[in-house]
Amino acid sequence: MTTMTATPPGAGTGVLRIVKVLAGGIIGIGFGLVLGAVIVGILATQFFGFHLVRVSSASMEPELSVGDLIVVRPAAQSDIATGDIIMFTQGVDEIPTVHRVIGENKINTVLKGQDGAEDTTFTTKRFVTKGDANERPDSTEVTGDALKGELWFTVPGLGGTSGLPLQLILILIA
Repeated sequence: MTTMTATPPGAGTGVLRIVKVLAGGIIGIGFGLVLGAVIVGILATQFFGFHLVRVSSASMEPELSVGDLIVVRPAAQSDIATGDIIMFTQGVDEIPTVHRVIGENKINTVLKGQDGAEDTTFTTKRFVTKGDANERPDSTEVTGDALKGELWFTVPGLGGTSGLPLQLILILIA
């Protein structure tokens, strides 16, 4: 003989309802975090001089790999030291480049005062850079005008998730 038990309507759905609410909350929090990161990224790049850059060359291997996303924060020449990784522009086309500082040259310009006035000395700093994977230093030194900032942090592989640069995606969202 087979016995059947009847389940009252609504019984057993309490656990399912709790799971749905929790899953919805987790998804909502995740979406909020992603949206917040996008907004911070837009604000930082558009108003505060930060740069989001996708690494497209192996010149900084193994420190930076092709496809990594890097965040470059603004920096003054006085903030940069040997060993730092900086972003600068080079050439007529002002191509952005990210390399390590391996040295610096200081150029002192002395203006002689007239009729016994004090001499005035101006010091200009120029950075010698090199990609970690390159055999030789870069052919030109980095001046203050070309310096865009220093590496703040890296997100490995994130820049390679799309064919479009992340900045373009952020602009399209905004």
